[in-house]
Amino acid sequence: MEIFQKNLSKIKNSNEGIGLIETILAVMFSIFLIVALITLTNFNIRNSTLADENRKAINSANSLVESLRSLKDSEAIGFTTFRTEVTSECVATDCIVTGNTANNIVGPITFDQTTEYPISYFRAVQVSNDEIKININTIWKIGSKTFSSPLSTTFSNWRAK
Repeated sequence: MEIFQKNLSKIKNSNEGIGLIETILAVMFSIFLIVALITLTNFNIRNSTLADENRKAINSANSLVESLRSLKDSEAIGFTTFRTEVTSECVATDCIVTGNTANNIVGPITFDQTTEYPISYFRAVQVSNDEIKININTIWKIGSKTFSSPLSTTFSNWRAK
């Protein structure tokens, strides 16, 4: 205990303060820590935005698939008419479903600068008389970067089977 008290009295009686080098090191460490936290926060915000836009793109693609499926399965159109329309319009060009739910039309997509993102469009490949493969691509923008998300599904003429 005596050793501890002697050392404590030496520290109390010492007039030395924090040196310039210790201060500079403490400031540099603090700056490094702040920069690391800002970088980490920026990275998290960027990834969160990208994940949110990707979720919107997937929802848009699924919505297009469901629109096509309901159009294909509707009593008014049916698979044969749908297959003819899709294979005549959407094999070499990008197409989209337009119109209201009672009067949907499949037609080529036109891109303009005022379009709200994400945009989902598709191309059709006839596999057989009873199957059509639909390749859907969804694009969206974050700032000046453009991202895309592909989706593929196959429609069959289930009523004929």
